[in-house]
Amino acid sequence: MYVSTALERSSVFAADVWCTVPFSTYRKTPFDKLIDIHLQLPDCLATRKKMRRLQQEQKKSLVEATRNALYLRSRGILSSLTQLWADYKQQIDPDYDRRLNQNLQLVRDPTQTTSDQKMAKELFHSTFAATFTSMYDAAAIIALHHLAAAEQAPDVYNESIKVHTATVLNAVEHHEACGSFSGGSWLMIFPLKIIFMFTPCKRQRKSARQALVQWGVNRGVGDMCKLDALSQ
Repeated sequence: MYVSTALERSSVFAADVWCTVPFSTYRKTPFDKLIDIHLQLPDCLATRKKMRRLQQEQKKSLVEATRNALYLRSRGILSSLTQLWADYKQQIDPDYDRRLNQNLQLVRDPTQTTSDQKMAKELFHSTFAATFTSMYDAAAIIALHHLAAAEQAPDVYNESIKVHTATVLNAVEHHEACGSFSGGSWLMIFPLKIIFMFTPCKRQRKSARQALVQWGVNRGVGDMCKLDALSQ
């Protein structure tokens, strides 16, 4: 999943055989199902590349057909993700909607403060819940990013991306409050890099960068936290 996203190519593990045969004896966990959706996301990258190439070649009719294919594919993935979260949200992160609504208010008015802001950020029941939620939000951000590329007015998804980014940063704060050995450090790197790359908010991007640098130093995952070209 991580390699496919970084290299912008489909993962062999997204094939139906990999998503079914290993689980023929034991049922998939909610996390397994979430990873299945993540593995579908790099497929959209090939379509985006094709669309950009056709745009450069000024093949308008083919561009529109490819744009529509990207829209349908990314919309379908987002729909699957939404359904998965509807099925397991109460089990994994029952306070998610409250946190999401609060973050929506803060995105719309960054100067606003609420009396229960600190409490809302601490409502994860466990570090696993914080990590799972962040992986869900990262998938939503990627799907919205692809969907935006297929739209004539891509900025329409900026607010949603900012809100999902804010919930990932809430999870980072939860992990920080639990200490360097909170668990999930390796898995949290991926959503942090996703929000660093895709959030349209400079403040959120700066927060993600600071978290990656800090975690690289304090949690023994420095090599995985390197931003390289992303820091430019």
